[in-house]
Amino acid sequence: MSEETKNLNHTDDNKEDVAKKGMSMKERKKALEEKKEKRRTKIYIAIGVVVAILGAALLFFDGGTLQRSMTALTVGDKTYSAAEVDYYFYSSYNSASTYARYYGLDTSKSLKDQEIYEGTTWYDYFRDSAKKELTNVSILVQEAEKEGYTLSEEGQQEVEDAIADLKEHCKENGYSLKYYLQNTYGRYMNEKTYHKVALEYQLAQEYQKKVTESYEKTDKDADKYYKEHAAELDTFEYEAYEVPVKTETKTDKDGKTVEPTEKETKAAEKKAKEGAEKLEAALKAGDMKQVKKLVDEYGCTDYSNRTYSSFSSCGFKDWLTSKDRKADDIKTIKNETESSDGKTTTLNGYYVVQFDKRYLDEYHGANFRNILVKAEAATDKDGETKKDDDGNTVYDYDAAKEKAEKLQQTWKKDGGDADALGALAEENSGDSTSNYNKGKYEKSSKEDVTDTLKAWLFDEKRKEGDTALLKDEDAQGYQLVYFEGYGEKYHWQDVSIAALQKEDYDKWYEKVEKTYDDKITTSFMYRFV
Repeated sequence: MSEETKNLNHTDDNKEDVAKKGMSMKERKKALEEKKEKRRTKIYIAIGVVVAILGAALLFFDGGTLQRSMTALTVGDKTYSAAEVDYYFYSSYNSASTYARYYGLDTSKSLKDQEIYEGTTWYDYFRDSAKKELTNVSILVQEAEKEGYTLSEEGQQEVEDAIADLKEHCKENGYSLKYYLQNTYGRYMNEKTYHKVALEYQLAQEYQKKVTESYEKTDKDADKYYKEHAAELDTFEYEAYEVPVKTETKTDKDGKTVEPTEKETKAAEKKAKEGAEKLEAALKAGDMKQVKKLVDEYGCTDYSNRTYSSFSSCGFKDWLTSKDRKADDIKTIKNETESSDGKTTTLNGYYVVQFDKRYLDEYHGANFRNILVKAEAATDKDGETKKDDDGNTVYDYDAAKEKAEKLQQTWKKDGGDADALGALAEENSGDSTSNYNKGKYEKSSKEDVTDTLKAWLFDEKRKEGDTALLKDEDAQGYQLVYFEGYGEKYHWQDVSIAALQKEDYDKWYEKVEKTYDDKITTSFMYRFV
């Protein structure tokens, strides 16, 4: 405080002292109380101002403005907010939550209170996944910008159309886009942030495809790849069943799970072995009726005639893919799990496998467009969902057919070609894999489609321009299909070339990624992801 101010305050105090002289004791007490009240008022006003400022700051902070504007993650020359990281966090979470019970994830509890494995919570896992994916997108975007590559008009329009469709979807279901975005991608998400994220993601996808396809491969390259990966590309016809070791799950009086005793486990293992022996005998005798009976009796899992990617993790893979295999070979193989320390093994069951044949299926992938009209669950007169004798939901295929036929008539009036069907597909198809892409599929394999589509698309009589309206129970509806033709190369060649291109792309990306290693940082705001 300056000397002048001190003197001023001192002078004011003197004035008060002079004024008090001549006052009665009662008057002096009253004046003192008034002075104290003035001081209290000043203090309360000062506190109120501070509280108001803090309140405004909290509203500003809690409203998500800071989480959308301040940097949480830096990758190279680009910065990202907590809201942008949240997009990838919740994308990963939403995907996993669909199968939560298989992963041991309880969506009703905090992710921070659940471990996916020792020392790492589900929250840590999803946040790390988000960081990795956004880093990948950011690197691709920055590399695209360095090359002068920009998002195509088609890519830009795809994003705009997707957001427009999302708005319409929200409107039809009675809620706002803001509500949808916050409930899907976190409370800090808004349309502006979502739009930015979607555009960057689209650019990254396009640039990745551009780099991948820049590595040209020949038929000779495909032949060489096949020789090294024949098992992955060949088709196997075989029977395979797993007879499980089944023990009963029990609980004690406190509701805690009680592990089976050694005696119970041994009995279950013995029963599984007996079942496997019976099943092997039935296969050798060619008695498929008995096979089916045993499969039901022992609760076996059917692994028959699956693609390599589906059976490659099974214990019978090496035996089945061996070049020594001959038709009608049969083998019973233990399905065991080894403990993390490698000291013990657990018997899960027995695979009983019969090899029939193996070959390279040389066919061309199918190009087509489709509109899927989903059948709704049928209801009774009381509005309750109908069930069949086995308790399964009954679907109203007649209504789906009627709607599909009307769409077919509209399509024919609009020209009856691929483009006309594509236009209808965007608004009317229940196939989420193709409706955003005008119902278009390219180079589809036999494994990519339902059995109904497979039979029609790969019929030797099929020719360009063929159309059909198919009842497809696997897709749970009716398919309006337009066949555009087959791919130029065999499907196995397309797969081989794509795999080789990916190998080259991965090498390129690994090299580029290293240049960003010391340019990836997080800030204080990262804690709000």
